[in-house]
Amino acid sequence: MPPTLQPHKFLSEEEFEFELKHLFGILRTRLTDAEWDNIKSISGFEDAARIKIDSALRDYWEDLIHQTVDPDTKKDIAKARALIPKLIIALFELSENPDLFKGRALYFDQSVAEQRKQLIFAAHTLDKADDLLGMAEERIERGRGRKGYGPLRELVSKLDELLFEQHNTSLKRSTNRMSDRSKCTGLEYVIEIARIAYPTVADATVDTALKEHITNKGNNF
Repeated sequence: MPPTLQPHKFLSEEEFEFELKHLFGILRTRLTDAEWDNIKSISGFEDAARIKIDSALRDYWEDLIHQTVDPDTKKDIAKARALIPKLIIALFELSENPDLFKGRALYFDQSVAEQRKQLIFAAHTLDKADDLLGMAEERIERGRGRKGYGPLRELVSKLDELLFEQHNTSLKRSTNRMSDRSKCTGLEYVIEIARIAYPTVADATVDTALKEHITNKGNNF
């Protein structure tokens, strides 16, 4: 079982490497030399940009780790919800069983009425717990369709900042090269790094994140 993580908890390098491998099958925590050589070639960036990209990837992966639900959690919720209805029925049936309250009463025992009340209260508490777990299941299911989209938007923003630092220009959704020193468009540059961050991300998803980043940035001026 992986370690239990609290939202935005600082991850040691060991925890970070474990979570990347366990959740996403990613076996390294920074750019390889081959990846950097390719990015440098198409972007025209100076070597100093490599550290910035490594930092942006680290932030992306940490955000993704904290937003990703381990498959075991989904299974545990399902197991618990499967047990609850039977427990509720059993508690109600026992509360009506007179044999449960027979035997020698001690001075500190609760009355029969009070004991029955506690059993019924426990059954209602379990019913509320089932509602809570049901909402958790729905919340997890809703999050599956846009997995990692928030962190992706943050990654695009950081890549835009880096582009400005390196080439004094900003990301655009254009078919032209993103600068005179580049061999790629802005979208191609973002896709190249996004695929390193999350290998199965769709190009269309990256394009949507880039479009929304550009739109929102324009609205802030």
